[in-house]
Amino acid sequence: MKDFYNSYDPFKVTENEKSKYQSYLANLSTEEKKQMQEKKNFYVLNLKNKGGLVMPLIVQAQFEDGTTEDYRFPVETWRLNNLEVKKTIVTAKKVTKFKLDPYFELPDIDDSDNVFPKEPEKPTKFQLIKQQSRRSSESNPMQEAQKSNAGAVGGSGKN
Repeated sequence: MKDFYNSYDPFKVTENEKSKYQSYLANLSTEEKKQMQEKKNFYVLNLKNKGGLVMPLIVQAQFEDGTTEDYRFPVETWRLNNLEVKKTIVTAKKVTKFKLDPYFELPDIDDSDNVFPKEPEKPTKFQLIKQQSRRSSESNPMQEAQKSNAGAVGGSGKN
């Protein structure tokens, strides 16, 4: 019952693909060949406009060595498609994190989706207070009564 797809590897480079690549390289100009030799990193950012208001884009790239670089794109970036835009960033260094609007200059209600890769969510003040009250609170009078009733009955489960 074996067929072709039992041993097929979709990522294996075929001879046909190798010959196409060699012909592609042969048709490149000397300047394009020089650019291919440079070790550049290309990043494509897919940005979505969730609120409907077009705004300029401020993107901060954090590199492996800890340095950062800001990229500012004007509001005209949205002129062809006001819902989604793709921006390509070319760098010599590897990027570890991208952050949209790092200085909080733009109106954004939900800034939890402005970082890639996604960071763990920070608890709100309400959640922190709620956690502290659970830890520090002693049992309330109803819990005390239930404990004393359970001990008085002798664990038989009858009330």
